[in-house]
Amino acid sequence: MATFFFIFLAGMALGGFYFAGLWLTVTFVLGRPKLAPLVILSFSLRTGFTVLGFYLLMGTSWLRVVVALLGFLLARVLLSQQLVQVQKRTSSLGASYET
Repeated sequence: MATFFFIFLAGMALGGFYFAGLWLTVTFVLGRPKLAPLVILSFSLRTGFTVLGFYLLMGTSWLRVVVALLGFLLARVLLSQQLVQVQKRTSSLGASYET
C-alpha cells in the first residue's frame, strides 16, 4: 500500500512539473510575437518528460499508472487554485500581466 502512496506523490510531482511549466510558458509568451518555436519546444519537453515518468512509474501494472494519473490530476487542481489566488492578489495590488 505504501508503494501506491509514493506513486501517487510521483504523479503529483509530474503534474506539478507539467502544469507549472505550462503556466510559465504562457506567461512568458503573452504579449510577445513569434514565439511559436518556444511554445512547441516547451510542449515537447513537458510532454516527453511526463510520458517517460508515467512509463517508469507504470512498471508492469496498469493500476500503478491509474494511481499516478490521479496524483497528476490532483496536482492540476491544486496548482490551478493557487494560481487563481496569486492572480487575484496581484490584480488587487494594481499589477497587470501585460508588459
